[in-house]
Amino acid sequence: MKNLFRTGTKTENPQMSENKTLSAAPSFFVENLNPEQFEAVCHTGGHILVFAGAGSGKTRVLTSRIAFLINEKGVPPSEILAVTFTNKAAREMKNRVGEFVPDKISGIWLGTFHSICSRILRNDIEKLDLGYTNDFVIYDTGDQTNVLKKILAEMNVNEKILPPGVVRSRIERFKRDNKFPPSQSSFSPGEKYVFEKMQAMEKYSAALKSANALDFNDLLCLVDRLFEKNKDVLEKYRARFKHILVDEYQDTNRVQYQFIKMLGRNNAEICAVGDDSQSIYGWRGAEIKNILGFADDFPGSKIVRLEKNYRSTATILDASNAVIDNNVHGVKKNMRTDRDSGEPIGIYEARNEFDEADFVVSKIKSLVETGNFSPGDFAILYRTNSKSRLLEDSFLREDGISCVVVGALSFYNRAEIKDLISYMRLLFNSADDAAVLRIINTPSRGIGDATVEKLSEFASLNGISIMEAIHRVPQEDFLKKRAVEAVGKFALMIENLSQSAKGVGAAETLKAIVEKTGYRGFLEKDENKKENIDEFINSAHEFDERGEGEADSRNFVEQIALTSDSDTETGDDTVKLMTLHASKGLEFPVVFIVGVNEKVIPLVRDNNYDEIEEERRLFYVGMTRAKERLFLCYPIQRKFYGREETMISSQFFDEIPEELKKYEDFKPAFRYRAETEPDEDTQPLFTPVPKSSLKIARGFAAGGFVRHDKFGRGKVVKVEGTGDNADITVLFPSAGRKRILASFLKKL
Repeated sequence: MKNLFRTGTKTENPQMSENKTLSAAPSFFVENLNPEQFEAVCHTGGHILVFAGAGSGKTRVLTSRIAFLINEKGVPPSEILAVTFTNKAAREMKNRVGEFVPDKISGIWLGTFHSICSRILRNDIEKLDLGYTNDFVIYDTGDQTNVLKKILAEMNVNEKILPPGVVRSRIERFKRDNKFPPSQSSFSPGEKYVFEKMQAMEKYSAALKSANALDFNDLLCLVDRLFEKNKDVLEKYRARFKHILVDEYQDTNRVQYQFIKMLGRNNAEICAVGDDSQSIYGWRGAEIKNILGFADDFPGSKIVRLEKNYRSTATILDASNAVIDNNVHGVKKNMRTDRDSGEPIGIYEARNEFDEADFVVSKIKSLVETGNFSPGDFAILYRTNSKSRLLEDSFLREDGISCVVVGALSFYNRAEIKDLISYMRLLFNSADDAAVLRIINTPSRGIGDATVEKLSEFASLNGISIMEAIHRVPQEDFLKKRAVEAVGKFALMIENLSQSAKGVGAAETLKAIVEKTGYRGFLEKDENKKENIDEFINSAHEFDERGEGEADSRNFVEQIALTSDSDTETGDDTVKLMTLHASKGLEFPVVFIVGVNEKVIPLVRDNNYDEIEEERRLFYVGMTRAKERLFLCYPIQRKFYGREETMISSQFFDEIPEELKKYEDFKPAFRYRAETEPDEDTQPLFTPVPKSSLKIARGFAAGGFVRHDKFGRGKVVKVEGTGDNADITVLFPSAGRKRILASFLKKL
């Protein structure tokens, strides 16, 4: 790498005075930029990598750069490609650019990787000669799982032995790594059921192709294949896009990286923006080496660092920097802020998880009562979704403050909405077997499981879709008369709906489906689901009114399919509960991070150092969501499979300087205390120990951490004596309290 690592030297970015006048700025959209932002916006004549630290204004840089290219450099909007990861980020960028150049926004290709690749495939997928047509449908996770369930059942494979979700995850991983279809050597040594997985994957590909359907990863993989196999197509897009802007470059996986690299060859200028310190998606294929190796991939690139944080107080920023500086692999950034110190980091050592949850809710209530904050100003972050239950329970016991779990079941994943989406999909793609299987008897129309099974079997034996099998029913003799009538009525209804959908908007089509299928009556007295249907129709109206492309059912359904799980809306005035991963890209006045314990944060196997570094980056992301106040909480006991387990605070917690911390007091309600809790006048197990009173023996100190060959990592509770014969009382997560000679311990 070229001087990008923490141990390296400064990059070529000049140290510009913060007070430098930008009077030469050519237009209003570059006013009030700091020197580094200005440099990133106005650089032309080559590739540029912008290391944008947390809260440093990267979205402003990207949108201002697009406006600068159009207004000041005369770049036609059609020559600009801007790619991001979520629809929410794409909408925000589009809105901001629209404020700068309102009459030119429509010509820019701006969207997520998936939406951009879908657009390319709509134009050129038939040139792959794989049997797909440009009216393909996009299968979501639920559709994929249903296809695999059917395949495994046909293979007589027990789902409990080989769950469809396991096969789906394997397919996704191979496609992300551009290794699909896999060979036997692609699987891990000793991995079970390799033959069955390979057979299921082969059948899965055939099923999707037969349905003219693509999954999310196909959108990326097939574009890469299209560019590799059809150089004329690649050259067409290279000639079109002279400027390529990529948001969150640290999150790119191998296929996305290859997509940008292929398009960026020759005469295009790439502007990649990202932060290696916020690379937290290694588990889903993101490769941090993509951003760290940018200068090697694109020689002569300009490197700019955005190091001024506009979000957090100085204390929050100092604490976050102290944590992330412990990572070895990464780019050294000297993040700074003009904000004052603010409040210290609040620390609460809870007796157990009940106590922890009650403290958080009580603290939020007291801060709201000051009048300085409202419930919508708070976010509670945790490592895994299971941590939300006790917090939700505590909110239920507290009057006046409500919470919402962000990332729970999304609107478009509700059963009634997925049913209507399946109807819409079937209208423009009769080969969509997943859609047929979902709605052929919803609402009930007398088509039972046995009939569906016979239709599926006939379709499979003849290599046709289920809808084609239904159309052949009158000429074949494999269904009873009553079933023939039922499927005939279904086919006629779909044909009529398909005809009526031509030339009308998505909302009209959706209303026709609800009316002709009798779906509203099917819901009977479920008013919530009926309201969801009305809201869905409103969504279709909004889509039609926006006029984005052709306002029809196919484009409406595609927009829904491309909606990412990470498109988090946080506008209502309730406390937000979410995972650390879900918090990426958000900010809140007050943030609580709970469960800051070893084995939880970091959540790693076998002390894998690369995994620990990613977990540290994840913790850093959580910390830097906070604007005014940050609280870190950890329980010293928890229940695990019905038994009490002793916990210790995370190693990341100990990387924060003590002078930045303030330990919180809280007396929990008696009914939530553990049975083993000490009496009122007994000191808590981990009372914070002032540095001046620490007792030292061979460098060991109460409150510090040690490692033992057998028991692993533990926290020092008490030190007696000096030298190698000192008695050290240590609390180990796996073994509880142990009294061990100092000579058998290693200080961490």
